[in-house]
Amino acid sequence: NKFEAIFGSFVSYLGGEILPEASTGHTSDYLFRRENILVELKCLQQDQTARFEQKLQPLVLDWIRKNGQVPAGFMQGRKYIIDFPRAPKEIQDAWWKELRTATEPWIRDANRQFRDTKKREQLNTAKCLLVVANEGNTYHDHPDSFRILVGGLLQKLTSSGERRFEHINGVVYFSPL
Repeated sequence: NKFEAIFGSFVSYLGGEILPEASTGHTSDYLFRRENILVELKCLQQDQTARFEQKLQPLVLDWIRKNGQVPAGFMQGRKYIIDFPRAPKEIQDAWWKELRTATEPWIRDANRQFRDTKKREQLNTAKCLLVVANEGNTYHDHPDSFRILVGGLLQKLTSSGERRFEHINGVVYFSPL
């Protein structure tokens, strides 16, 4: 895609390497060897609007029936727009659950790519940066909401108290939307 091509050129310009896919395991996209930094690029290209609306519409309609009104800042034309600070808690909770469900798989994939690349390249102390480019997903178009969403996922712990996504040290978010 266009962002990936531009970002790859940027990485090369800065002295980074574009890593080839490994025959076994998973591979991070880029390596800054001298700086000991691995980078994984995830591009959000598929708009999830219809899927989220389909899942949340019954909940929103039920809330409207129970309360006899549409919450302030909740509609824009025929589309539901949720203003998180003003939305009812039960709708906020359902919305966050859907967003976490959609986001966690690619965070898990990035963590696995970092882990496997560190092991294969013998970069045990490398710092790992997840770069997210939002090219078409309007439900991840607000940087503060995205920060809260990803930050919450990155703070998840395993049953033994370890960070679940221990290989991700930082996240950068790009959104032209």
